[in-house]
Amino acid sequence: MKFLGTFSLVFLQVTALFYLVTLLPWPLRVPVLLFAVFLVIVQLSYLLTLSQFMTATDLFLALTVSGNHRVEAILSFFKPQVFLYAFPYVLVLSLPVVAPSVTSFRETLALSLLPALYLVASNYLLFRLVPERSFHLHPLTSFLRAALCCRFEYHHTYHGPRDTLPDLSPSQRPLDSLIYVIDESVRVSNLSLNGYPRATTPFLQSLEDRGQLKNLGICVAASSYSHVSNAYLITGHNTFPDSDFRTEKNPTIFDYAKKMGYETLYIDVNQIYLYSLLKAAGDGPVRGLDRWMNDTTFKDRNIDLEITKDLGVARVLSGLLNENSGYFILVNKRGLHFHYRSSYPDDPAASIWKPVMKAAQAIDPQRGRTRKAGQYL
Repeated sequence: MKFLGTFSLVFLQVTALFYLVTLLPWPLRVPVLLFAVFLVIVQLSYLLTLSQFMTATDLFLALTVSGNHRVEAILSFFKPQVFLYAFPYVLVLSLPVVAPSVTSFRETLALSLLPALYLVASNYLLFRLVPERSFHLHPLTSFLRAALCCRFEYHHTYHGPRDTLPDLSPSQRPLDSLIYVIDESVRVSNLSLNGYPRATTPFLQSLEDRGQLKNLGICVAASSYSHVSNAYLITGHNTFPDSDFRTEKNPTIFDYAKKMGYETLYIDVNQIYLYSLLKAAGDGPVRGLDRWMNDTTFKDRNIDLEITKDLGVARVLSGLLNENSGYFILVNKRGLHFHYRSSYPDDPAASIWKPVMKAAQAIDPQRGRTRKAGQYL
């Protein structure tokens, strides 16, 4: 019954979308058709690569990540054969273009109100009752569902102030500095520091041998994407799922550092998490954070991060620590973040890590071909 009910809702959504297109004046139908064809191609590219259409999380990431990530993802997901799959959709989508138009604006507005309300109400019902990843029928309705889910999710989360900390007035700026580094897209079991047979982390092992590094062992990220994982890391929350919105209510690590007298900096060359903090702060300053450094900051200072952004960040950190003390610095590394080729320098010494994906190489979901398997590790 749940399947049949969901199927009926989606079928009526397709009907409502087509009906709304027929209500538009003819000159507006062409750009709407072109946009629908674009969405179909994007959705089918996702389907061919990941066996599902875009979800609200995918859409959220597409809107928040940097432009380079967005372009590289499109190049990796796109396959020419998607046009063969999209062709039947394009033919069907072309039918509303030739339908007769409604001449009266008032009549068009009146007739469009009910199907528009139905699209919102039916998607809210799906949002509450049917997991998004478990039901994908049509590329356009799935995209609409993803877009509305982003808004529904936003209104179901906490947007108030964070908890306060006790008053503390340090007498002077601390004499030491603290650096908190969050690596990106690294599988800990592939680090020789954790027993991997290949020497992937020789420098860290040398620090451990000299007693200058304490390895706390293998742990798992709170989520498979950075916004959630970083929210847990900077708020100290340790329960999943976050039903009580503690990642939105707990003081951040910047708040604690600021109370102790440190000057707080956030260096984020991936631009992956501060966006949501800014939204929570109403696009104002993040509480407890003095300075935020991203790609734009480095460009304004004529600092070339080159292909190895993390080495550029290391040079900036060295300069900061040489000029003063009393810093608390949180660094979001690029690490092995997608697109992986961008994380490897071009010098011959890096050739030991090949093969890696080329910049415009599409992801191959067929894991059975052993020869190419190494390209995606």
